[in-house]
Amino acid sequence: VKHLALVAVACRHIVRVRPDVVIVQNYVLPELEIPVLLAARRHRARSAVVAHEPQTPHAPRQHRRLLATELQRADLVVCYSRFVAGALLAAVGKVPVEIIPLPVISAVVNKVGEVASVVPVGSDPLALHFGHLHRSYKGTSVVTELARSGVRGWRLALVGTGAPMRLDGATCVSRFLTDAEVANTVAAAEVVILPYTHAAQSAAVALAQALGCVVVATSVGGIPEQVPHGTGLLLDPQAPPSRWRE
Repeated sequence: VKHLALVAVACRHIVRVRPDVVIVQNYVLPELEIPVLLAARRHRARSAVVAHEPQTPHAPRQHRRLLATELQRADLVVCYSRFVAGALLAAVGKVPVEIIPLPVISAVVNKVGEVASVVPVGSDPLALHFGHLHRSYKGTSVVTELARSGVRGWRLALVGTGAPMRLDGATCVSRFLTDAEVANTVAAAEVVILPYTHAAQSAAVALAQALGCVVVATSVGGIPEQVPHGTGLLLDPQAPPSRWRE
């Protein structure tokens, strides 16, 4: 219902403002978003759909034809990785695609120095696992196993909503962080650990790199495009915790 209400407001806004460009930032339900693109076309606005994933989050098989219709209504489809672009073209057919790097959110990066890291300072280097850790694809179980068995010479921290409330061998902060807290906590780490099970691309990778961290992640989806050889370390998705410890 909220999504439908947003679409209705967007269509009315297009009629009132007559913008030059309309951008649909990702898709949820194509049948509700198509009217936005039709409204843009009727009022001579160019339109772009930014595709974060190669399929819809809900019932992707049933929505494939509608997603193809949505993307064909747009003047441009923007993807943040070749992985997404290739999978999207294979799924929905030929559409005008442009690939650009995932942008770094400068409003977050610029907050370095405003507050302290939520992870206390220590003498050993910090390996950080952060983000929306309630999402299973983040691979948080790998990091919790590392914490329980210990990694000599390193401090481990799990930070973000869904992090354990308490975990032997690691500092845990289980809540949403402000932009300033995120920036300063990531900037305080030497390494960011991201054992994804799948990922189209990663804002956590982009932020970590912008703040000077070495990224250690799994080689899945669009991650290898963000972590080219020599800039970080990519592990096989089947790598056991012992390999992550090494």
